[in-house]
Amino acid sequence: TIEVRDSKIYVNGAVVEDDTYAKDGPNYTYAPRAVPADSYWVLGDNRRNSFDSHAWGNSCSPEEQCDFVPSKFILGVLPADTKGCKASSG
Repeated sequence: TIEVRDSKIYVNGAVVEDDTYAKDGPNYTYAPRAVPADSYWVLGDNRRNSFDSHAWGNSCSPEEQCDFVPSKFILGVLPADTKGCKASSG
């Protein structure tokens, strides 16, 4: 699950501690949502002004889930050991 509140990003209920890509935390909330299998929820590095997953979800119905990107549309992924990235635990 992904959630944004209190200028922090939560993945599966745990706060993302090392968000070094962003100068400032997000200034919005995003209610907890399960990320569908084989999909991604994406954030721009300018957390407060990026047109990314948190904004895309506002442009369609919840059934459409347009705030998630199917993996078939992802062209590349940073390695988990990239500075600022945390390895996924599952």
